[in-house]
Amino acid sequence: MSGILNPYSWRKPGSRATIAGAAGTSESSNVADAEPIGWEAEADYDSDRVFTHLSYASIDGPDLSDGSDLGSPTPDRLALNAGVKVPEWNARLGTRIQHAAEFAQRVADGAGGLMIADQRDSYTIVDIYMTWRPDFANAVRFDISVDNVFDENDERVFAGVSEPARNVKVAASWQFGG
Repeated sequence: MSGILNPYSWRKPGSRATIAGAAGTSESSNVADAEPIGWEAEADYDSDRVFTHLSYASIDGPDLSDGSDLGSPTPDRLALNAGVKVPEWNARLGTRIQHAAEFAQRVADGAGGLMIADQRDSYTIVDIYMTWRPDFANAVRFDISVDNVFDENDERVFAGVSEPARNVKVAASWQFGG
């Protein structure tokens, strides 16, 4: 095997894989002259009554031979998970908020220019949840959550592939052993 390997794949430069799926067909190929660029940042705070987790991610990168985007980079994303603890009830109430910026994937048009292959609007998704461990049975846990509270129609993966609408989940679990 010769050449520079793309850090996201084991295939040698120039090799191709085509994957057919519900959203259409995607093609993956290694790029010999790529410049993946990205960074992530996270911050946490946790006290007796409040918890938060904030994160940001930006992943991008061009194929230096034609200026097109590498693979399927994701939009810039900001996420917050925050809530309150209610130790008197052994409960937590919280919210998860994820915001993604607008996204456009540029690909070579075959004539020396670029065209947009995938374009998605920005979105903000809000979830709420509650967890409770009753005093009388500490090994038992009850969870309830509402995902996508405002019933946003978002396209997280590909243009034209909408995520499920509002989703309500209820769960009960029991932990065995120590």
